[in-house]
Formats: sequence, C-alpha cells, structure tokens
Amino acid sequence: MREENGKGIGADFMKTSQISGQLLIVIYILIFIAIYYFLILLPQRRRAQEKQKLLSSLKVNDKVLTIGGIIGTVKSINDDTVKLQIDKDVTLKVVKGAIDSIMNE
Repeated sequence: MREENGKGIGADFMKTSQISGQLLIVIYILIFIAIYYFLILLPQRRRAQEKQKLLSSLKVNDKVLTIGGIIGTVKSINDDTVKLQIDKDVTLKVVKGAIDSIMNE
C-alpha cells in the first residue's frame, strides 16, 4: 500500500465516512420534516378549512353546538359573533369560532 502526498488509505476512508455520515444526518432531517408535515400540518390545515366552511355556511335558525357543549339556535350573525337562543327568553352572544357543529336534523 503506497501513500501519496502523505495520506494513507485510512485518511481517504475517514473522509468518505464523514461525508456519508453528514449525508445520512441530512436525510434523517428531511424524513423527519416530511413525517411532521404529513402527520401534523396537513391534517391541521384540513380541519381549519372544514371549520371555515362550516362557519361560512352558518344561517339563522340553524341549531348548533358550541365547543362548551351549549346547544342553541342561531338568531343573528355578525362579523365575529353569533347570538344563540338557548331557551325561551335566554340568548347568548358567542364568538363564531366557538361554534363546533351544526345539528340540523
């Protein structure tokens, strides 16, 4: 085994293994980012779109369920708030984002 320029075969192997080790780390990071995107960000984005669609389809006289578990009927809709009639002579003003689902039969 002949050495050129003061380097041995071991030095070339070390350099190659360092490069492949760094490449392996980069690949692991990219795989982690892809998993994070598909398991966390994508479903969260879909839920936000569904929630926006639900809130935009909200109409007066819809029976709704809030995130607090209150069931009521929509009596008026403003930009950010909704008035719900809970019982006769009982109304609540809630933020639109507090509407969890529409319960029309």
